[in-house]
Amino acid sequence: MGRNIKGTAKKTKRIKKQSKRKYNKQKGSRKKTSGIKRVRRLAGGWLFKSTKPQQSRPLFWRARAKGDAQQQKAAAQEAAVVAQAQQNAEQGDAGAQYILGDCYYKGEGVDQSVEDAVKWWEKGAEMGNADAQYSLGFCYENGEGVAKDLKRAVEWYTKAAEQDHAAAQNNLGYCYENGEGVETNLKDAVDLYTKAAEQNHAQAQNNLGISYVHGKGVEQDFNKAVYWWKKGAEMGNADAKNNLGISYVHGEGVEQDFNKADRWFTEAVNQGHEAAKNNMEKAKLLKLQGPALNTQAMSGKFTHDDHLPKVGPGNI
Repeated sequence: MGRNIKGTAKKTKRIKKQSKRKYNKQKGSRKKTSGIKRVRRLAGGWLFKSTKPQQSRPLFWRARAKGDAQQQKAAAQEAAVVAQAQQNAEQGDAGAQYILGDCYYKGEGVDQSVEDAVKWWEKGAEMGNADAQYSLGFCYENGEGVAKDLKRAVEWYTKAAEQDHAAAQNNLGYCYENGEGVETNLKDAVDLYTKAAEQNHAQAQNNLGISYVHGKGVEQDFNKAVYWWKKGAEMGNADAKNNLGISYVHGEGVEQDFNKADRWFTEAVNQGHEAAKNNMEKAKLLKLQGPALNTQAMSGKFTHDDHLPKVGPGNI
């Protein structure tokens, strides 16, 4: 049986004032990008822009020496928004405390320090900020900036999940499924995956599909598994694409279709999914063998994703 994979929310796009929170990090590494990455309205009523993951002042002086006006402007913005975040955070703004912690975690505009990130996330979490609660839970789960403590991780994930934080619901579901920091409860895991999946959290959609295909915490249902994998695949989740490809190979929840299987395996491979690459090659061999041999040949050759979770806070 495959183990489900944790995920996190996708990075939000730059939006105008009156922004809405969008969740969907597929937990994974943060890609370093240049310039201002997003704009958020915090509880204190100011706009915060998280920026290029380099120290702002050194970047500013290097840019000035090179005469690069664009980099000078970006670096000056970094310094300004971090200073504003610091000021608002020290005044008790929970949103600013989360964002400042995020800057320390990534090393954006300040020296990278996971310990300082945890410090500010703790403040924001105690003030009730769901993003801070989720990020703090992750740090306790993985021993980043604090001693590893799965029970405390579950406590913070729970607080965030109760505020409908999709990434926290997904991760908490994983904890319940695997008995990490809490007693195993597959039904609760499915309930949490469902809540997150209904908020379009792609990794939760993949996890829910795995629960349905294996009948873990819910009655086995290949049709529902395919339904959620399609959702996750359409959201760009590589694991869901691979699992959907397997469904088309087996003809489980859908009619057997090697062409569609190849399409989804290819998309997953293009995202660097190694298991999908192997599955695609196996599917090609099965297609050549013909329908009469497919059923027997497929036995034991394909398994749904079984990866350890790779998740990080901040991409909400």
